[in-house]
Amino acid sequence: MTNMIVSMSLDYGRCGKVKGVFLVSKEDFELAKKLNPQVYFGEILGKHSEVYCDFNEISFEVKTEDQEKVNALIEMDMHSSGYDPFEYLEMHSPEWREGEVNKVG
Repeated sequence: MTNMIVSMSLDYGRCGKVKGVFLVSKEDFELAKKLNPQVYFGEILGKHSEVYCDFNEISFEVKTEDQEKVNALIEMDMHSSGYDPFEYLEMHSPEWREGEVNKVG
């Protein structure tokens, strides 16, 4: 399994930005791009903010796929910071890999 370090960014204008750097398998990342599940972040931008978006609305940048670098970051526990959309997918829509994600709203 190939792991990658990826950064993400979502801009909600005056309400704020949602950013993160996270570790994800290349297989899960490609599957999410294909299935385009809805990611529900909850009220992370304040009370009643209800932040959610389709996966493909998020801006992603692959920082590295070099397994030596990825393993070094994992060893130093420096592989994630901020928000990880896959963590929220697992928490709110664990069936997302089957393409049966419940849409919010």
